[in-house]
Amino acid sequence: MEYIINFDHVYTAQDLHNAFRKLPLPDYYGNNLDALYDVLCEIGEPTVLTIKNVEELPASYQDLVMQLFEDVMESNKLINVNYIK
Repeated sequence: MEYIINFDHVYTAQDLHNAFRKLPLPDYYGNNLDALYDVLCEIGEPTVLTIKNVEELPASYQDLVMQLFEDVMESNKLINVNYIK
């Protein structure tokens, strides 16, 4: 599976979590990064996340999001994250 998440025009926490809605998130997804981590770590098939425009995120989100994806790749070897502009 491959998913593209575009962070262009993400300014608020709600915008950030709306961008994550491109992923196969369950209905009970909690709209927070801890919940996102849990969901991504449960994926049981090879999955590529292509992240666009991460540099457009507000600085307060950018480091958190990039660290989250690094942690996910470390915990779930089926997840691969690519960053593009």
